[in-house]
Amino acid sequence: MNQLFIPYQIAEMLRNIWFSEPCLGYWQNCELIISPIEPYSLEKYGLGILAPIYQQVLKWLKAEHQILIAELWDGWEIAKHGEDFQYFKTLDEALEKAIGLIS
Repeated sequence: MNQLFIPYQIAEMLRNIWFSEPCLGYWQNCELIISPIEPYSLEKYGLGILAPIYQQVLKWLKAEHQILIAELWDGWEIAKHGEDFQYFKTLDEALEKAIGLIS
């Protein structure tokens, strides 16, 4: 189930651009902690780094920053309103680039 969550390095990048949606997990000392009872939020707990699932981040990037990341047959593509498409081999690479467009 851990593969559903954003890796620690990308979670840190999201923290730096003020991602604060409630999540099913969080990172504490580079260890993924999954909440079985209720979503984890910084407002309620305030410790660690949020660990969203991939789908949550894709939806957030689209809704909050008008950045669409789409899966292709052989990779991933980023589309930001008014800019050219960019191709990436992995979803993590595409997410790092998308976050870089915001910060």
